[in-house]
Amino acid sequence: MIIYEAAVSIPIIAMLAMTAMAVFLWGIKTYFMQIADGELEQEVEIAFQELLEDSMSAVRIEKMPGKQGYEIVKKNNPLKPQKPDKETFSVTYCLNEVDGVVKLVCGGVRAPLTGNHALAPVDITDFAINEDEHQPGVYHLRLTGKSGVTKHEYSLCSAVFVPAP
Repeated sequence: MIIYEAAVSIPIIAMLAMTAMAVFLWGIKTYFMQIADGELEQEVEIAFQELLEDSMSAVRIEKMPGKQGYEIVKKNNPLKPQKPDKETFSVTYCLNEVDGVVKLVCGGVRAPLTGNHALAPVDITDFAINEDEHQPGVYHLRLTGKSGVTKHEYSLCSAVFVPAP
């Protein structure tokens, strides 16, 4: 009798254990996917916020020759001058590929705004600042990132007005 009970209960216990393990592993996978999507949103939002703040205080915005990047010329803040001897200074934003990951870089190659989280690399797939054809001085900013883990894309766009000098 005990042999029959064991013959029936062991496969049921094994099936329940395998189901519990599958649910546990699925939960871990879902957790890491959520972490990757959160990292994507955070990286794109922080980089876009800095780009937007610099654009809002710009005197002019120019496309950089030879690479996908832009130069934002800003007025010096009289309370906290970046370059005390000059009235304006420039900040550059461009895309740079490092170890197969395209990053948005501010200033120089060593100052990436987007990086690689060990579990969730973020590629910048689109970066553009275009002047509106119908409204001079209005610039449309767009930044799109793609998660290396989930392959989801996250885009932010906005418009800023840069008055003529």
